Parts: sequence; C-alpha cells; structure tokens
Amino acid sequence: MKRRGFTLIELLVVVAIIALLIAILLPSLGKARELANRGTCAANVRGIAQSMHVYGADNNDVYPCVPANSANTASSVQYKLASGAQATGFGTTDQTYQSMYSAGTASVVAGSPMACLWILCIRGDVAPKQFLCKSDPIGSAASPLLTSANLYNTNFNDATNVTNSDQHYSYSFAYPWTKAASSAPGGWWKATSDASIVLMADMNPKNGSGTSTNLTATNTAFPGTKQANSIHHQRDGENVSYGDAHAEFVRSPFVGQNGDNIYTAGVSGPAYTGSTSDPIISTGQVPTTWNPGSSGSYDTILVPVADVQSNVRF
Repeated sequence: MKRRGFTLIELLVVVAIIALLIAILLPSLGKARELANRGTCAANVRGIAQSMHVYGADNNDVYPCVPANSANTASSVQYKLASGAQATGFGTTDQTYQSMYSAGTASVVAGSPMACLWILCIRGDVAPKQFLCKSDPIGSAASPLLTSANLYNTNFNDATNVTNSDQHYSYSFAYPWTKAASSAPGGWWKATSDASIVLMADMNPKNGSGTSTNLTATNTAFPGTKQANSIHHQRDGENVSYGDAHAEFVRSPFVGQNGDNIYTAGVSGPAYTGSTSDPIISTGQVPTTWNPGSSGSYDTILVPVADVQSNVRF
C-alpha cells in the first residue's frame, strides 16, 4: 500500500505554527538577554567601585584623581576628555603616572574624569573591558592597555583611534573635583564616603542644551519617565554604584542624597516643578547655587555625558 505524504496545506499549517511560536518567543529571548546584560553591568560597576576603594586604601582614602582643569573656579566648573595623546616613550606604570601629573603634559588629561579611572587600568586593578556595558549601543571595543609599540596610554584611547574614544567606556562617574579655585578632590571622592553617595552609573543621558566643556548634563524629563534614564538597558533604569561599593539597578536617576538627580547639577529632587532654571541646567554653566559640599550633603553629578539625540559623547 502506497504511503500518503504531507499535503501542501498541512506543511503550510506547520510552518505557520512554527512562525507563530518564534514570534511569541523572540521578545522573551530578547528580554532574557537584556536581564543577563544588566547582571553583567551590575558586576562591572560593583567591581570598579571596589577597585576604587582598594586604591583609596593605599592613597590616604582618596580615589584615583589626576590634576583638575585650571578652569575649576567658583563660577565655572569644567571638565574635558583627553585628546588622545599618549605617554610617548614610557613603558611602565610609574612613568605613565609621572606623565599624567607633570606640568609639561598635565594639560592632556587635566580635568578628565576618565583619566582618573584609567589609573586603575594601568595599575592592573581593573581590566579596560570592565568599563563596557553590553547594553551600550555605542561602546563596543575595550581600550587597549598597550599599543603595538608597547606604549602606555593616559586615557581610554588607542593609537589608531585617538579622536574617538567613545567606544571604550559605558559609564559616567561623579565629577571628582570641587569648584573651588584649589580644585581639590571633593569629599565624595574618598573611600570614607557612605552608602548614600553615588560614585558611578550607566552613561549620563544629555537631553538638552549646553557646551561640551562644562558640567551641563541636562535632562528635561519628569521623574518616573523613561527619558530620565540612561540610554542603556532599554531606558528601563540604570545600574548605580554607591560610596560603600554596593551596586543596584534603579528605575529612576533620582537616587542621590535627598532624592537628587544623579545626572544633573543643582537642586533636582523628586518634587519637579517644571522650572527651566531649577532643577534643569540649560545655560552651559554650573549655577552658583550648586554647592556640592554644603552642610555635609554632596550634590554629585556624573560625567561624561552622551547626547542621546546624536549619539555623541563628550
């Protein structure tokens, strides 16, 4: 007896069922991948914060900190990212330190928060790839410790890509220096800080105006909206690490001291009023009311920032 095979209709039904199952499962698989990325990201920020504490224990409780920008005055606090210059001819950690702190080359990295964190890399405390979040749409390549010429870097850059270091880091850090003329490290930039002080988080989303050299991370989104969050993790929230080196995933950036927005400078607690001057910064300058060390409270702001409209970081 001749065996009967599948009809065309039956095959189409099977294909349709398989396609339906794939359509149902794909979102779940994507969500599972994102949850796994969040866990890896949390481990990154926790490990970096712990390394900062280890460094502080050996350096009078101060986290790694290069000289501040000369423009750190009471009226204007500026930061910049290094231009990509390298410690040419230096092949040891100590020589690279000397380059970063010497008068002749300090301008290359002075005032760069990421240059401070790079110290942890050249010490071997943290691998450069730990500064990358898998949910970061821009960051994709870890910064190399050594170039092919065996030269040490002074920041998150490399010899072949000196003008675009955006790929090499995914996190923003508390601006290390005070706005006083002396530009000393702030009290929050020490291993003695407590669990209420935010040290780092997923990249700061810049949603507004301002220049690339000032603390001008602006976010006009209301608390509780996704637009207030980092662009990572589908804007559901951000991984945040605190002064006691613990890390957690939060749904809103309003987790600083007294509910302050960690992505802005100035008074920016949950009671948002819609004012354009408080809490939102839009002029390109740090307001005179921003006093990160007043009354034992620290209004830290996380830098560098990412312009979410143009996918450009500065």
